[in-house]
Amino acid sequence: MRGCKTVLFMLIATLAIATAAEAKRVYVIQPGDTPSELSAKFAPSLEELREANPGVDLGMLTVGKQVRNPYPEPAELKRLESEVAGLKDQLARVTGERDAAKREQAATEGLNAGLNLRVAELEPLANQAEVYRDRFWSWVSGLAIAFVLALIDIGWQMRVRRRLDRKIISLQKDVARARIDGVMEVAAPRSQSASALRRANGADTTAHAH
Repeated sequence: MRGCKTVLFMLIATLAIATAAEAKRVYVIQPGDTPSELSAKFAPSLEELREANPGVDLGMLTVGKQVRNPYPEPAELKRLESEVAGLKDQLARVTGERDAAKREQAATEGLNAGLNLRVAELEPLANQAEVYRDRFWSWVSGLAIAFVLALIDIGWQMRVRRRLDRKIISLQKDVARARIDGVMEVAAPRSQSASALRRANGADTTAHAH
């Protein structure tokens, strides 16, 4: 786009220069001018001067009439040739840039086509991966629910076990307490019988002594 603007500007400038040069190549007939003098001044032959000015009667020159010089001045011609060469170079550069842009566009389109083909190849795999993902999360959810239920069951079992342990300990204490009470009841009568026996033996001994 920038190159196109530059070329357009150069064309406008060249047109302006050509217009100015064209104005310089117009001669106004002065008193005393003759056709031979005009042809010698502006063109190699009178015929070429006549062809360049079809609306001017060179056989009867009119003062104030404009005559166009068919050939530019050497300096002007050289300047125009330089401008044309510059425009050609600019056009060649813009054409090269356009061709490079076209090549880049073609390469980009090729990459885009390859990418679309790769996407088309991967789309079934992506759909399959999405199915596997849904199955995985379903499995994870089920596993999490099972884990929570297991934790709840373990907690309930531990709570029941603690209750049973407390009951067992309480029963063990009751049994131990009952055993202790039974031993004491059995030991008390035996102690009374022994005291009575000792007292009886002591009375007998005293009687024999007398």
